[in-house]
Amino acid sequence: MVKRFNTPAFFSYSDAQSPWFRYGLAVLAVTIATLVTQSILVISQRAAFMFFFIAIIQAAYWLGRYPGLLALVLSLVTVNGLVLFPAWASEPDNMAILNLGFIAVAANIINAASQHRQLAAKLWLSQQDLNHAQAVAQTGSWRLNVRRNELRWSAENHRIFGIPTVI
Repeated sequence: MVKRFNTPAFFSYSDAQSPWFRYGLAVLAVTIATLVTQSILVISQRAAFMFFFIAIIQAAYWLGRYPGLLALVLSLVTVNGLVLFPAWASEPDNMAILNLGFIAVAANIINAASQHRQLAAKLWLSQQDLNHAQAVAQTGSWRLNVRRNELRWSAENHRIFGIPTVI
């Protein structure tokens, strides 16, 4: 039996942790991106941004908006200090445009990840309310997808009929 990862439970867990824990994980994500960028020699200067985008996405989605913003700031400082520093002297206009583009894309990523995180949390709470209401009413629900020949039962339906849920 394969058990699915419970994303809302992780959101609840990370939200319950101290801000220092979440910010520390954001710093760790940027540190990993820095190590990858520095250790893989084939990565060009401009392609290095990709790993930092991944760090920002992960920090914003799993840890929240403010750890994502911290990852953005740290990524910007790291990329400019370790990767792009020599290019600033020869191409300051291009580097400024590259940095502004990085900030704009990262800000949109953080905003989208934060909104997705909030919607996922609201959906999870709504599902919890539905499960509680069905348990109180001792009424289950089911859904049949005829095209896929797939039947889905609610947790209460499984409980009523004594059939274990398989996730």
